[in-house]
Amino acid sequence: MNSVDSIEAFLDDNFERFCINDITVREFARIYNKGIFLVTMRNHITTIIDGTIYDTFDPSSRIVWCAWIVEN
Repeated sequence: MNSVDSIEAFLDDNFERFCINDITVREFARIYNKGIFLVTMRNHITTIIDGTIYDTFDPSSRIVWCAWIVEN
């Protein structure tokens, strides 16, 4: 599974999805600062745990497509 579509299908089968328009990953992390979230954006997915973005690069300025609540 290396495409966003495949990942989103897997996540939908296992976690609750919610989508947000016009918000950056940085803003998402600031607003949703408690819990574990998987967040998709164009051509990428990242993890946010208790408001901290965990990734191999800084995606904080990218626009969020959808997020999945892994643990709240």
